[in-house]
Amino acid sequence: MKHRSVMTKNRTIASNVPFVPTSSFYRGDEGWSVATALALGLVATLMATTAMYFALGDFGIATRYRNWTAALAAAETGIDQYLTKLEADPQYWALPPSQRDPAYFPGELTWTAVPEGQGEYKLEVTAIPTPIGKPARVSIISTGRVNGVVRSIQVELERKQFLDWMYFTDFEAYTPQEGGRNCLTYNQAPPDCGAIDFVSQDVLRGPIKSNDWIRYCGTPTFQYAVESGRGGVYRAQGCGVDGSPTYQQGPPKECGKTGTPCPSEMPISNAKLLQDAEQGGYVYQGPVEITPLPNGKIRVYSRFGNDAVANGPARTRTLQQAPPTSTLNEWNPPPNGVIYVSNMTTPQNQQAKVYVGGTVSGGLTIGSAYRIFVWKSINYADTSSRSRDVLGLISNESIIIGDDRVGCSDPRKRPQNPTVRAAMLALNGDIRAWGIVNPPDPCTDPGDGEFVNGTLTYYSAIAQKWRGVVGTYKSSGGQIQITRGYVKDYRYDERLRYVQPPRFMEPTNTSWKKLSWREIPPKKY
Repeated sequence: MKHRSVMTKNRTIASNVPFVPTSSFYRGDEGWSVATALALGLVATLMATTAMYFALGDFGIATRYRNWTAALAAAETGIDQYLTKLEADPQYWALPPSQRDPAYFPGELTWTAVPEGQGEYKLEVTAIPTPIGKPARVSIISTGRVNGVVRSIQVELERKQFLDWMYFTDFEAYTPQEGGRNCLTYNQAPPDCGAIDFVSQDVLRGPIKSNDWIRYCGTPTFQYAVESGRGGVYRAQGCGVDGSPTYQQGPPKECGKTGTPCPSEMPISNAKLLQDAEQGGYVYQGPVEITPLPNGKIRVYSRFGNDAVANGPARTRTLQQAPPTSTLNEWNPPPNGVIYVSNMTTPQNQQAKVYVGGTVSGGLTIGSAYRIFVWKSINYADTSSRSRDVLGLISNESIIIGDDRVGCSDPRKRPQNPTVRAAMLALNGDIRAWGIVNPPDPCTDPGDGEFVNGTLTYYSAIAQKWRGVVGTYKSSGGQIQITRGYVKDYRYDERLRYVQPPRFMEPTNTSWKKLSWREIPPKKY
């Protein structure tokens, strides 16, 4: 047999030797299994990565949703906290945030943590202009912030208050002590009721409200809205002067005639004001003379000296200690702007008579457990429309223009042509001139015209339980003549709708009403 040689890649292979492929030319199933396993592993890894990606995405969405919901809750908390403060102090909204204690009234000056919750809130409060005589209206924007997520809501509130009116009276009659015992109901008063009239010389430059029937004689002028909460407006019996009132803003609102009364109820006590004075103000025992000064400070005097500084919180506190009484020293006003004078039980029984007069700079409220006497004019250091000077006088009984410390013949018993700039509230008495009516005022008129004291000018808002007398008149020959006391010149201080005395009191049958709620684009701070 012949053998053939085959030259392959420089190798010689005998032709009669069987050809067996080497690994360079042949692989088994094992290689494909590894590749498949690797591929499947890669697919599994991709699927796991994808699943984790979506899971992480869902977690992020859920986290953002929780923050988004919590931010709205934080904004709501800000509104709730503000409403709580408004209930404690209805005038809180009228005081600039920079004049408040941030620890006590948080939210407007800095971001404030949500109590026992998540996130923080910040507030922006704006007074909404409304026509004179309409309820005060406030807009509150509350912004909640949680982990960088921000949401804002806006709420509008409304509240009727004594300071919306230039003149408010519950009963249009003398107090029971002054002869109005027959006038303890709301009606058209008979002659012996001691009812009091608006007369031709009266020009009322502000909104008027009475819960009673309003009586007139002659041609008084009402420049703003007139409202009777349980009655109407009528002409006095026996009025010898023809004519009727001039209503420059339309006819009066006579709720009693429509069968739907719309009264505003007086608080029965100013005890809440005493609590405010004990928690950041000054407390004295009467009688005390308080003189506001143009430099923003006060002078306090009592003939009982430092015994007039009441025992308890007013005497024991340090940073907010009531200053001792003195005619020589000037003292800073109380931190929260509230002074209260209570009845003195020791060293001897003395009623809480407060004598006020001077020039007010800043915000101050003076309360008395008994009476307040405006014994001389009260003015503001700044009388411009942008001024924030304001005084509140709140008496548990009456506020009297005059001075009972002098005799009936002393001209100081009623100041001549006084100007009174103050918001005044007489809870269980009236606002009147000293020595006009019968007891308890002891002074009598020796003759017509001899005790006429000029014009009493109010730049204010007054509210009283009973109608106070500031002058008397007689009518003859179709004319009205003032015989004693004052001619009225009442002007509404429009600033009182937005610049209000600290902790001034409000009707008991009213509260802040929520007019609207809406979410707005997030505020940027």
